[in-house]
Amino acid sequence: MSKRQEGEYRPAGRGVAGVAAAFFLIGTAVGAAVALLVAPHSGRITRRLLRRRAEDAADLVAERAEELRERGEEILESAKEKVSKFPLKR
Repeated sequence: MSKRQEGEYRPAGRGVAGVAAAFFLIGTAVGAAVALLVAPHSGRITRRLLRRRAEDAADLVAERAEELRERGEEILESAKEKVSKFPLKR
C-alpha cells in the first residue's frame, strides 16, 4: 500500500444525493417553522386555506396528467401511421 500524502483528497463516502436530500429536509423544516411564526391567519383558517390549495393543486395535476396522456396517445398514433407506411423486409 502507498502512504497517503499530505493534503491528498479522500472522499467521505457520502453521495451527492444524500447530501442534497439532507439539505432539502433541513430547508423544509426551516421553511415550515418560519411559516408558522409569520402566518397571517389562525390555525383553523390556515389549515382550511392549505386544504383548498392542496385540492386545487391536485385537480391541476390531474388535468395536466390527462392532457399529457392524450398528447401521448396522439404521438403514438402518429408514429404508428408513419411506421405503417414502410414495407416490411424479410
